[in-house]
Amino acid sequence: MSLKKRLSDLFEEYVKTTSYELVELTYQKEGPNKVLRILIDNEEPIRVDDCVIVSQAFGQILDDGDFLKENYSLEVSSPGIDRPLVKLKDFDRFKGNKIVIKLVSPIKEIDPKRFKYEGNLKGVDEGIIILELENEEIRIPYSAIKKSNIIYEF
Repeated sequence: MSLKKRLSDLFEEYVKTTSYELVELTYQKEGPNKVLRILIDNEEPIRVDDCVIVSQAFGQILDDGDFLKENYSLEVSSPGIDRPLVKLKDFDRFKGNKIVIKLVSPIKEIDPKRFKYEGNLKGVDEGIIILELENEEIRIPYSAIKKSNIIYEF
């Protein structure tokens, strides 16, 4: 099991005791050290106090378990207004929002050259994301998505 997967599982175990949700976890080298970056969400907007609470609690779990042997920084933050849609349930929760989807590779049945779609998220149907583009609905398999996030409109 990869270190990232172990860290994600450990964090998921921690958040079961809280009202927070793991949106995304990355662990990568930046400069001389590694950075463990965790995006959290909640039913209520995430505040700085929430990030501090989670950072202190999860940092202690990491230290007690001696999971990371190298120097690292822990960053906990909200997903922001352009929240990534990572889990399948995210696409159901945020239906009605304008989103962008970037594909792993083009879907020849939709457009054999296109990697990116922007449109209104209609929801999910058995692992298929339904996206409305200018009065046309397209269906994108969740497994074909490389990256997706909400487009905040001012």
